Amino acid sequence: MLQALAALALLADPSVESQLCARSLRPGELERLEQAQGPLDGSDLTRAELELDVGKRRVAGAWHLLATVPLAGEPRLTVRAAANVVAPGAVRLLKLKLDGRPARVSERDGGLWVVALPPGVRPGDRVELEARLEATIPRAAVDTDALGAAMGVEDFGLLAATGEVVNLAGLFPLVERKERAAPPSGLGDLTAASPQRFLVTVTASKGYRVLASGAQLADAPLPDGRGRFSFAVAGARDFGLLALKGAQVETRRVGEVTVEAWAGPGETEGARRMADTAAQSLEALEARLGPSPYATLRVVSFRLTGGAGGAEFPGLVTVSQQQVKGGADPLEALGLPGFQQLPGAKALLPAVEALRRDALELTVEHEVAHQYFAVLVGSDPVEHPATDEALAQHVALLLHEWRRGAAAAQATRQRELVLGYQVFRFWGGEDEAADRPTTDFRSATEYSALVYGKAPLLYDAERALLGDAAWQEALRRYVAASRWRLAEPRGLTRVAQTLAPAQAQALEQLHTRWWDEAHGDEDLGPMALQAPSLAGTDAQTRKLFEQALKALQGE
Repeated sequence: MLQALAALALLADPSVESQLCARSLRPGELERLEQAQGPLDGSDLTRAELELDVGKRRVAGAWHLLATVPLAGEPRLTVRAAANVVAPGAVRLLKLKLDGRPARVSERDGGLWVVALPPGVRPGDRVELEARLEATIPRAAVDTDALGAAMGVEDFGLLAATGEVVNLAGLFPLVERKERAAPPSGLGDLTAASPQRFLVTVTASKGYRVLASGAQLADAPLPDGRGRFSFAVAGARDFGLLALKGAQVETRRVGEVTVEAWAGPGETEGARRMADTAAQSLEALEARLGPSPYATLRVVSFRLTGGAGGAEFPGLVTVSQQQVKGGADPLEALGLPGFQQLPGAKALLPAVEALRRDALELTVEHEVAHQYFAVLVGSDPVEHPATDEALAQHVALLLHEWRRGAAAAQATRQRELVLGYQVFRFWGGEDEAADRPTTDFRSATEYSALVYGKAPLLYDAERALLGDAAWQEALRRYVAASRWRLAEPRGLTRVAQTLAPAQAQALEQLHTRWWDEAHGDEDLGPMALQAPSLAGTDAQTRKLFEQALKALQGE
C-alpha cells in the first residue's frame, strides 16, 4: 500500500504528496506549520528517485524541484547544492529542464546554478526544475582532526563515505532565497532554506539500510539483494540522508515521538547512551518549551571530521563516531588528537575516557536542542550562525543541569566552553565579535571558540539577570512566537525584554557585550590551572590538564 501511494505521489498529485509528507509531523503540528507558512501544497517540493552504489561511491537518479519564484530580485531562479561547497563538483545536474523545456543555466562557485526564467514568469509563480542528478561521494577523511581544523581544514565529512556509512548531506539543490556576496565558507551549516517538502526514494547496495529525515514510507527488499527505501518530510529546511551497513538500533518512546539511535558494530554501549540521552533530553524540552515538530527523531553515529561533534537535520542528527565508540583513543573523541604526540600522552587516556562519555552526552543534548533552534525556529546560519548554535549550546547545558545537576553542568560549561575559548586565546587566537557571517571567520578553531564557546555564555548572563523561572518562560515564549518562522539574532533577548521591561536596557547591554564586542578575556580570564575552568573537576581530570599544559608550555 505504501509503495502504491509513493508511486501516485511521483505522478505529481500535490494533495497526495502533501499527505505523505505530513506523516512526518506529530499530531497537531501540520496546523501549526500551515498557520506560520501557509498551505503545505504551496511549499517547495523536492522529489527524487536515486540509486546508491556504495562500492563506486556514486549516487544517481531523477531529481525534480517544484519551487516558487522569489518575490524580489532578477527574473531567475538560483539553486545551490550545499555538498559542492565542501566538495566542488561532487553534485552534478545533467539535462536540466525548466517546466519541461531545456533550461538556460549558468554555474557559479559554491555549487550554485542560476536558471534564467522565460518572459512572463513573475515572482510568486510556480516553476518546476528537473534533471538527472549524479554525485561522486568523497571518501571520509581519516586524519582530519581538531588541529587540522586550526590550520583551515573545514570539511566536516558531511558528504562522505566510510565503507560502513555513507552520508549524503547537502546532496539536493535547494532554492537560494537570499543574494549573498560570497558562497558559504564551508564552516557550520551551509544552507538557509525555507520550510519545504521532500519525497525521496533510494535503492541502496546490498546490506545497506537507508536512514533519512521524516517518515519512512517503504523498506522493500529487491530480488538482487538491494533494498529500496522511501521517506517523506514536511517543513524541512534541509534533508538528512545516510546509508549504513551492519547497523544496530536502540529505540525509545517519548510521548508521541519515537527516538531511534543507530550505530555500527562495536558501538552497542554508545548506541544505548545516545538513545537514553536523546530521549531524556527530548522529554525535558517538551515539558518546558512545548512539542517538538516530528514524530520520529533518529540519532546516527557517523565519522565526522574537522573536530565536529555532530550535525542536525529535521528529525535526524548525526553524532561523531569517535565520541560514540571511544575506546583506545578518547583524546581523538574529544577533538584533541594532536596530544597523541606529546610526551606521556598515552598515560592520560584512561583519565579522559570519562570526559569522552560526557562529551558524547553534551553533543547529543546539543543536537536534540537543534530540533527546536534551527529546525523548528529558523535562522540564517550563514549570516548569523550564533543565532541557533549559541542557543543550542546554552540549552544543551540546561539539559545537562536538569539531567545531572547544577555542579555537573557547571563543570562541563567550564571545560567545554570556557576552556575552549581560553585554549584558543592561549594559541594566539584573537577575541572578536561572535555574531558574524561564517565567511568572516578565519578558521574552524576561531569559529568554535567564539560561536560555541563564548557566545552561549550571553544566555547564562541573561538567565542570571532574570532568574530561572522567568528565563524558562522567555525560552518558551520565544519558541511559541517563532515556531516555523525565522528568528533574528536578538530574538530571544527581545522576548526577555518584553517579559522583564525593567531589565530591558541591561539585557541589551549584555547582548552587545557578549556578541558584538570583544570582552572575552575580561569575562572568562586566561587559561590557568587555578582559574574556574577546572573548578568542580576531579583530581584525576585536573592532573590530566596539568600534564597537558606543561607539555604545551615545553616544561
